[in-house]
Amino acid sequence: MKKSKKGRIFYGCAEYPNCDFISWDEPSMEKCPRCGKTLLKKKGKHPKYYCITPDCGYERVEHPDEENKDEA
Repeated sequence: MKKSKKGRIFYGCAEYPNCDFISWDEPSMEKCPRCGKTLLKKKGKHPKYYCITPDCGYERVEHPDEENKDEA
């Protein structure tokens, strides 16, 4: 995790700036079920996990537990 000149958090590899990986979205420890590459987590009300490989197209949205709403 690094910070830009404006203070915005971004993610790069351990060799940054000598590598070409940079992302505004947080890399997760999960692997893509389609291609095996890393999944990135886009923050928000319903976090979305998507594959780092653009051609893969895999994405998954996390929804809050529906069970907790029924009990309230």
